[in-house]
Amino acid sequence: MTPYEYCKKEFAPAGSNMYYSTILLPKKQERTLISIYAIHKTIENILSDCHTTTVAYSKIAWWKNQIHSMLKESSDHPIIKELSMHIKEYPFICDELSDFIHKIESILEKKIFYKWEDLYNNYWTTNRIICKFFNKVFLNDDDNTTIYNEKIGVAMQLTNSIQNIYINAKNGIIFLPYEELNQFGLRTKDVNDSKNSENLKQLIELQINRAKNLYREAISNINSSNYKKYRESFTMAAINYAILEKIESSKINISKEKISITPIKKLWISWRTLKSNGNNFIKKLLPYNM
Repeated sequence: MTPYEYCKKEFAPAGSNMYYSTILLPKKQERTLISIYAIHKTIENILSDCHTTTVAYSKIAWWKNQIHSMLKESSDHPIIKELSMHIKEYPFICDELSDFIHKIESILEKKIFYKWEDLYNNYWTTNRIICKFFNKVFLNDDDNTTIYNEKIGVAMQLTNSIQNIYINAKNGIIFLPYEELNQFGLRTKDVNDSKNSENLKQLIELQINRAKNLYREAISNINSSNYKKYRESFTMAAINYAILEKIESSKINISKEKISITPIKKLWISWRTLKSNGNNFIKKLLPYNM
């Protein structure tokens, strides 16, 4: 198995959001984005996979060394070997990943987030690195892009947190503000037990509406004449937005099985988004601007 095949099998298998976000892209860009996504998910998963901070810090330190070794092409790890092939063309990869790891370390140090602003400034913004790479790979990099990356990254991270709230709670992690849990009279145990109380449903509804607003704010920062330049990034956002809609239409039923959309629908969304330069997605968010 080649390093690329490893990355694709482990982090962008058929049926996954990443698979359908990149399947229609030029092969060169697809490989770059999948390898970046692989390292992103590997490091992010340390938060949920490691049950002690000692183990987590140890793993993060190891990955730091691996990222530094990319420049020397001395690593044997398939993800790093695959990433090393793209360093010359995209030299910003090392610096961006170093910033990302620093963000993950700050999350480990903080552990509990009382306010939405705490989550926004720490955990939620970790996903913007993927949006940033999408746009840098496709040569979109200006002030508006920076705002878009942040807003759309937070929106997708929040969507993922809503989608996986039960699974995360079972692993002892709840990426929701404790202030808002208290507001609805909820404890961590209430989410962990996956009891669909009215209060829990209201809390999730608040998060869904918040995510929708973030998607709108992100798109609002892009001039309509530039939509075509962002269509590759829009594919991933459109798939995540469709999942958010599915969760909402399911009457916000938080169950043991996470809610998603079918692979064929993901493929359709990806194709339509690229074909329409993102207009199918934007029409949902900003219907009066079309």
